[in-house]
Amino acid sequence: SRDLAFKWPTEPIGFQKIMEDMYGALDGVGRSCLDALQDALGIDRSGVLTDVLDSPSTNWEDQMHMQTLSQLENWSKVAARQYCSVPRSSETTLRLLHYDRIHTVSEDEAQAVLPDHCDSSMLTISPWASMSGLDVLPYSESTQSKTYAPKIRNWADPEGAMSEGDCIVFAGDALARLTWNYYPSLLHRPSVRLMLQGMLAQRSAGKMIVPRISTPFFLRPRSDALLDPAALKSSVLQSVGCTEENQQKVMQQMLLKQDNDGAPLLDVHIMMPCLMWQLDNNTNECRDKWPWKTETSHYESMQYSS
Repeated sequence: SRDLAFKWPTEPIGFQKIMEDMYGALDGVGRSCLDALQDALGIDRSGVLTDVLDSPSTNWEDQMHMQTLSQLENWSKVAARQYCSVPRSSETTLRLLHYDRIHTVSEDEAQAVLPDHCDSSMLTISPWASMSGLDVLPYSESTQSKTYAPKIRNWADPEGAMSEGDCIVFAGDALARLTWNYYPSLLHRPSVRLMLQGMLAQRSAGKMIVPRISTPFFLRPRSDALLDPAALKSSVLQSVGCTEENQQKVMQQMLLKQDNDGAPLLDVHIMMPCLMWQLDNNTNECRDKWPWKTETSHYESMQYSS
């Protein structure tokens, strides 16, 4: 998508500055949240979690790109436009999504294109959107065992309780991998049902029908960043058994498990520290084979990770 030529739209006036200011503000929010999480993890060195990120960029000249989702396979029926604001040297992205065709498809059709997924980010920051349209599945202890997992998956609508100025901040797969799932990645999905309800409410109130517009921000590590829980030297992670020694024990236990053909269910490299580019590309399906995704039922409906 970054090879597509980008030109700032001339309307509305001030759009470029609004997007740049929003990018900078949300980047600051994300970094502050990571600093708070670092304190909560008992890490006594400053900047450990933010060290895996790109340096904040202030040069926006010729560093923007646009991706039109309607031109991509499978997206043409669901979303028309996506503006991605990101310095070309950075992996962190601000997207502007307009679901202006969501009313033309059934919920089943849209769900096939917009399935349950986890982001590849450290943190995703989702500001208040124009209407509710996000389903999230809260992570709970009851879903950590396939034997005792609930049969009903209780999806929640966090945006229904939001107001102007609010943001939702949640962990992605990079943070889950870096903390060995101490901070689980949030399973979520766009909700066609909530979007259609919002459009119906607009019609009932005699307002112009404007499909959902959202601006999620994906705070992502550098592609060469090493995601190694042991390197954090977190007293909290160590207290719950997340040590290099225990990781090796878990790896050996997992390697002893075999499939019906007698092959190991887990490759050695899945348990080793990974680089962000490997996670981002789901190299050897590493994101799908982490123990918290294979040994629990919470992520069983996940169809892909973005």
